[in-house]
Amino acid sequence: MVSDAIALVLFAVIGLTSHHKGLGLHGLVRDALPALAGWFVAAGIVGTYRRPSWPLFLMTWAIGITGGVFARGLLLHRHVLGGRYLTFLAVTLAVTLALLLAFRWAASLLTRSGGMRRIAAPSGQRGRR
Repeated sequence: MVSDAIALVLFAVIGLTSHHKGLGLHGLVRDALPALAGWFVAAGIVGTYRRPSWPLFLMTWAIGITGGVFARGLLLHRHVLGGRYLTFLAVTLAVTLALLLAFRWAASLLTRSGGMRRIAAPSGQRGRR
């Protein structure tokens, strides 16, 4: 859940910096909040965190990110069915999928290997339970 939120906020950060918009609070709220809202509303409806599975993850991604992109577009008074915005949707879907998968993979490695315990434990306490 946390890794998903981080991935979506990172997507907004990448977009803001690559388009030279700066990393202000206004830009982050404008760009990250719709994606986060779409993701977590879809995840709640679909049950992504209650019954984790790849089909539910992909359904949440497709519905949540698409909904977030369209909500953002409508709030910004964009022509959401125009070619430029549909291109933005396609890029958003591709990049968020890559980021979500990467962050979930990293989180699974940390939790499976006990990496968080190792990172947090003092050097003399490693390996002890």
